[in-house]
Amino acid sequence: MSCNETTKKTLEMKKIVLSLVFVGLLYQSQAQVYLGGKAGISFLSMTRGGLWERDYDDLGNLGFNFGASFEYVVSDYFTLYPKLMFARKGTEWYKKTGSTRSDIYNLNYLEIPLTVKINYPLDLFTRTLDIYAQIGPQVSFLIGGKASEQGTSIIGLRVLKVEEFFNERNQEYKKFDAGLILGFGTALHIGPGKLLLEADYDLSFINLAEDQPILFYYKALGAHRVWSIDVGYLYEF
Repeated sequence: MSCNETTKKTLEMKKIVLSLVFVGLLYQSQAQVYLGGKAGISFLSMTRGGLWERDYDDLGNLGFNFGASFEYVVSDYFTLYPKLMFARKGTEWYKKTGSTRSDIYNLNYLEIPLTVKINYPLDLFTRTLDIYAQIGPQVSFLIGGKASEQGTSIIGLRVLKVEEFFNERNQEYKKFDAGLILGFGTALHIGPGKLLLEADYDLSFINLAEDQPILFYYKALGAHRVWSIDVGYLYEF
């Protein structure tokens, strides 16, 4: 192969690479990116971990969540939808037989859901309404909270920071959690972005605390179960 032919092929390869780069940049410039926030209320419960006896009832609790949402539109039907949220989780365990007692857990988490959305766009008069489902993993980190206990076997009401509560029991507990987010919602395109209304279910995989047979037999606390109803708004950039 001559030197001229080699040079021509090199120039052709450079043109192809530059064309691919240009197409990539053009695609990126046309991509839709949304940034905003959402907040809502949560209906809390936990699974029965370890040796929780049948005379304990999970009365549930109310929580809340708020944070930032990011959305990268891959197509009209598929988007990447990660979030950074503050979430209150926990529940109330109530023992109604023998010496009654109530243990209430208000636990604060920093939660990172890494979800994707499957959209179905609809034309609603002069606006677009997206109906979507979302699914994806979440990781979260326990950053604080309080636990309280009261009952006939306890004098008055005791409220402790969560780390003090478990340290007093010599009971190991998890500061890391992971699970699966399932949900559905609607997004109405209005103004410079879209208004969201969605419902999510947070299915945790990790028990908060394990059985600890020291002095008294402290029973395990199970995994979180959270239903959330949220509203939010995302601006298009």
